[in-house]
Amino acid sequence: MEVMVDQNYKDALAQSLLNVILAALENKEIDESELRFVSRAIIAGLKTAQTSADILTFLQNLALKWPIFKESVDTFQSKLKASLEKQTALEALKLMKVGKIFPAQWDPKLGIHVT
Repeated sequence: MEVMVDQNYKDALAQSLLNVILAALENKEIDESELRFVSRAIIAGLKTAQTSADILTFLQNLALKWPIFKESVDTFQSKLKASLEKQTALEALKLMKVGKIFPAQWDPKLGIHVT
């Protein structure tokens, strides 16, 4: 399931990536000569990204070129998974309330949940 991303999310992500760059500069994990290329890649990626899938692809490509962003990919994937799980649960609750789906009950004879 893809989620649309808005400009506020992109701005927050840009700030997070900037913090990664600053930490990498301090730790000498990236050279100042690369900043122009990194910055252009980030601006271009965020400009074109419209969905969570676009953001994930953008971050993965960024991490392939500059490993300092690997943790950003992992963080995004974790947050996205949690968000999708929450969204799925809320949708299931809505469907239960209107009688479209029913919660499963444990059947001790079968040893499984059944509806």
